[in-house]
Amino acid sequence: MIISMDDSRTTSLEQLRALVAANGVVRFAGQRRDEVYGWMERTLVRHEYAGLPRPDKGVVRLYLTQMTGLSRAQVTRLITGYQQTAG
Repeated sequence: MIISMDDSRTTSLEQLRALVAANGVVRFAGQRRDEVYGWMERTLVRHEYAGLPRPDKGVVRLYLTQMTGLSRAQVTRLITGYQQTAG
C-alpha cells in the first residue's frame, strides 16, 4: 500500500511542536531516498529554515528526525547540504 503524505497545511511552528510532542505517532516513509530528501527540502523551504531563530530550528530539526526516522546526525548533514546549495 502506498500512502502519500501531505503536510502542506502544517504551516506554523506551533503545529510542528504539537506533532513532535505526539512523540512518533506519525512517521513518513518514502519509497526512495530522493523522495525523502525532496520532502525534507520542501519542509525546510516552507518553514524558511534559514531565517528561523535557533530554538525554532531545533523544532524543525526534531520534526524532520521523527518523521523520517533518520538519525539526528544524518538530518544535520542533509540540512547543511541544503543550506550550502540554497545559499
